[in-house]
Amino acid sequence: MCPFMLVLSAEHLALAQALKPVRWLPILNLCSISPEAMMKLSTLFFHTLCVGSSLWLYGPAQAAKGGISLDRSRIIFNAGDKAQTLNLLNQGDKNYLLQSRVLLAEEGEETAAPFIITPPMFKLTAQSSQTLRILSSATDLPADKESLFTLAIRAIPAGLQSDVDASQVSMGMRFNLKLIYRPTRVAAPSAGKICSLRFSNQTGAVRIDNPTPWVVTLINLKLDNHAMVSAPPLMLLPGESHAVNHRSAQQAQWQAVDDYGGLYPACQTTITAIQETS
Repeated sequence: MCPFMLVLSAEHLALAQALKPVRWLPILNLCSISPEAMMKLSTLFFHTLCVGSSLWLYGPAQAAKGGISLDRSRIIFNAGDKAQTLNLLNQGDKNYLLQSRVLLAEEGEETAAPFIITPPMFKLTAQSSQTLRILSSATDLPADKESLFTLAIRAIPAGLQSDVDASQVSMGMRFNLKLIYRPTRVAAPSAGKICSLRFSNQTGAVRIDNPTPWVVTLINLKLDNHAMVSAPPLMLLPGESHAVNHRSAQQAQWQAVDDYGGLYPACQTTITAIQETS
């Protein structure tokens, strides 16, 4: 049998099915799928909902019918923390080899970041759990804004049964979680302050600016009540801006992901007029 289950984030399914995001992640079982069917699934899910072969998580992962689950989808590492932990649980009947490391957050980046994970590689046997301990070795990160990194966890089936049908698919998976370093001078955002994004009309687009010191992930973005679909969800680093292809609009509504993978209350703001440049 195929030993892996693909965990899809609630927000990604919401984009595909127009459902509201929920805190627990649903599961898609990939057992007994032919290569031809996998190609179709790849077109539907992997290119539309994921980034390459990686999977971005935005809510706590729960494997209700077995498989690997995580107890959180993002790590907030405060400057005063000695360490942070991530718990993994294998509720299935298969063994996996897992490798974990923290990388720079740029897309496609495989450079190690100034964090140490113990254990970096281990075997997660069936019906067992493991706690990852994350320590910081950073010395020169910005003191006035958050810094973003990627916690990458690769899970590979440790072994296959000899009677597996050749038409069945066995696959590994890489989970990408956001690791956000929060310096001492930056407090946790409140529901009000996370709504401080600025929206302005440009020619053929609406510009979004993040003047805050926080990494902000936008969910359920609407311009004049028109839903703006983005996969993966739009994320703005501190001081970053992004142009959304859309005609001139007057009102913007959105929600932001909180420290625990849930959602802040809805935000709303007036979109300013096009700024003339001299």
